[in-house]
Amino acid sequence: IESRAFARSPYEVFRSVVRWLQRRGEREALIAVSWWACSQDGWPVKERIACRFDLSDALMQRGDAEARSEAAERLREIAALAPDVATAVPAGLRCCRVLDGLGRFSGAEGMLKGLADRTKGSTRWEPVVLSEYADWLVKRGNRERAIYVIKSLAASHPDFDVAERLEAVRKAGGTE
Repeated sequence: IESRAFARSPYEVFRSVVRWLQRRGEREALIAVSWWACSQDGWPVKERIACRFDLSDALMQRGDAEARSEAAERLREIAALAPDVATAVPAGLRCCRVLDGLGRFSGAEGMLKGLADRTKGSTRWEPVVLSEYADWLVKRGNRERAIYVIKSLAASHPDFDVAERLEAVRKAGGTE
């Protein structure tokens, strides 16, 4: 990458290397190159986020618990680096799902709470995050808190229809 930097930016070379490695199915090499890219603190934020997505995708394909844990950390970095909620929310929700799959429930809930705070007042993203949070709480068996989150959603966004969701949560099994 550094040897080609005279003709193209390091990030452009990185992208071409990533595409080439993906076509060849060279996952471990892709992980190594993506690690290098993630260490490039001088790159613009958009490029730093993109290389972290590449790394998290490659790690998730590897599939073992250590790789998934590392992927969750890269997704957490993306959510923290993201200059806007349109980038932070998908990364944060994916991070939450990975952490949940690893049994790291407090980390998953912490991510959901952080996203809820960050999206407060957003008509586009707050309903997405609060709905996901309520579903996550139901999955954990906490109907009472899920109902509270849904009612908070209804209070913040009166046009958002929550009647069916509330009824489904009330009927769901679990502890309160």
